Amino acid sequence: MLRMILIDNTRFNNIYCLTFQICCDIIDLSAYRTSRRKYRQEMNIEYIHEPTDLQCGQAVLAMLLGTTAGYICEYLGNDRETDLREMKRVLTEHGIRFSPERRQAQNASDLPGCALLSLETPRCWHWSLYMDGVFYDPEHGVLSDFPQSDRKFYWEIFI
Repeated sequence: MLRMILIDNTRFNNIYCLTFQICCDIIDLSAYRTSRRKYRQEMNIEYIHEPTDLQCGQAVLAMLLGTTAGYICEYLGNDRETDLREMKRVLTEHGIRFSPERRQAQNASDLPGCALLSLETPRCWHWSLYMDGVFYDPEHGVLSDFPQSDRKFYWEIFI
């Protein structure tokens, strides 16, 4: 049995869950629709601490995709800092849609339901993840507000 989730890219209002059962020459295809809101409520982020000081981007991508930072490092061929181009590439190639423009946030109330965060921290620029009122920061843990940062930018993630 193989289960796939396909997203209607034209409207992104519907998510189609398809279940394929393959037995010899017979393919049983059953499909049903569920709302984006219901899927979003079912999505749980599993916190991942960055394996090294340089893998915050890989940890954020792993949390969004429900995989490991090791998988992301291997996928990118990079176990060091990730840049915006790499972040967008992984999201796009894994079917995650995001806003094309970067926006600035002053506080958590400026953020959409789900966002990829780029933060200027005292040490360096840093990737983090925000979802439904919770900050999943690969360095600092699960937080109720931004980690210490001077400038805060985000891209909305459409999940």
